[in-house]
Amino acid sequence: MKSTVRVLKACLCGPEDVAKEINIAQEVITECNLQHSDGLNCYVKHQHWMTDATPDVSDRSQAIINRQMIDEADIVVAIFWSRFGTPTGQAQSGTEEEIRRGVEQSKKVMVYFSDLEPLPPTSDARQLAQLSAFRQF
Repeated sequence: MKSTVRVLKACLCGPEDVAKEINIAQEVITECNLQHSDGLNCYVKHQHWMTDATPDVSDRSQAIINRQMIDEADIVVAIFWSRFGTPTGQAQSGTEEEIRRGVEQSKKVMVYFSDLEPLPPTSDARQLAQLSAFRQF
């Protein structure tokens, strides 16, 4: 008897400095799927704009990512470390815009702050201040 498998889309978000953390999250999701997806009839598909967004020049870059990734996601997972990110014209960073869009759409939104490694000595003070202010929000 065939069973229906539910697919949950988890969009992994974060500034460019969290590539290591994004990779770890992808590995954890893959391992969890291997261990548990059959028993739970549920599979989590991780997505990241670097690998899953398709080129499109019809709108601003972040709007395209929002439409392709955030709007289609069931879960939004945001990770920060030493950078808040790059302004989009709508928010102080793409990741902030993705978080806010997920919240507005009543999606499950999870925000994490990495402490895998100490902050780099070359950290941008402005980025750290923005990150600190957002973290207090």
